[in-house]
Amino acid sequence: MQMLYRILLVLLPLPTLAQDTSDAGSSLTLALRAGIGFFGAISIIVFIVGLGTYLTRLGTERREEGITTMEQSLTILIIVVIVTGILRWIES
Repeated sequence: MQMLYRILLVLLPLPTLAQDTSDAGSSLTLALRAGIGFFGAISIIVFIVGLGTYLTRLGTERREEGITTMEQSLTILIIVVIVTGILRWIES
């Protein structure tokens, strides 16, 4: 029983449930922040994959794929930072 309690404690987002999300603005902000965080994390993972592709294909002519992947992920990351700034500006 204690093991089940520990597993549920890890899986349930208790701090999120403790927040007051009664108004629509805060729930929308929470959803936007979650989406921004998701895309930020994915862009960092894609950048690491592109870097790995670039490093493993150093001697070949196909290493441009890694550079293109890194450029695209950096573009997404810059957009994530800009959207985060806009969201903070709107909140204040």
